[in-house]
Amino acid sequence: MPVREPTTALSFTDVRVQVRGRELLALASLQVELRAGSVLGVVGANGSGKTTLLNTLGGFLRQSSGTISLLGKVVDRLPPWRRFKLGVGRLWQDLRLFDDVGSIDNVALAIRASADERLWSALLKPKQLARRDLDAAKAAESVLGRLDVRHDWHTPVANLSDGQRKWVALARATAVRRDLVFLDEPASGLDAVGRATAERFILDLRGEGAAVVVVEHDLSFLSRVADEVLHLDQGTCAAYGGAPEVLRRLLPRSPSRPGLE
Repeated sequence: MPVREPTTALSFTDVRVQVRGRELLALASLQVELRAGSVLGVVGANGSGKTTLLNTLGGFLRQSSGTISLLGKVVDRLPPWRRFKLGVGRLWQDLRLFDDVGSIDNVALAIRASADERLWSALLKPKQLARRDLDAAKAAESVLGRLDVRHDWHTPVANLSDGQRKWVALARATAVRRDLVFLDEPASGLDAVGRATAERFILDLRGEGAAVVVVEHDLSFLSRVADEVLHLDQGTCAAYGGAPEVLRRLLPRSPSRPGLE
């Protein structure tokens, strides 16, 4: 896969989020810029604003002030689906899979959703629609194979283990080429082998030139993949900088466990 040119993939400045008068994020005077081929780790205790930040960047929450740019475009007024079309992928903390269908259908649906073909055009061209479905299924097989997903791809995902479901969700989030990927707790629920595979997966994305934002409690995991780290505390920035510097201050706080609680 060709390597992308290093450009700014994500930037946000002075972002604040209020919902019903309650301030969920207050990142005034903070400017974050993430270049292509880089990984930003986001850490903090439960309720510190990590997922809120991802939801705001993705357009599911509207900031009350500040500016967000994704892949060179200011997106403050763009809905989530328009941001997705720019080349943004997302792994949700709760995965949000289609439980009644298999892994291959979950991934193929994401591939078909990325196509620009309009509904009426597809209905008027049934042969082309059938060909597109076949191509999406073949592409889904390729993605699942690249991630070494070994379970039966046609088993409804509701019947899979938590770790297997996580891999299906990761495959779906990156089923088509993404220049910016948001991963919400990718190591959660994985054993040591799974975490090592997830690390390689993130490093592969970075090596291909994608920018990756990783929300994660496992600080040891982040220390092996992140270039920069943003530490949130009750919706504010407690620290932001190079990963070794920020994580060095955080890891001693929880010597017996890998993450912040």
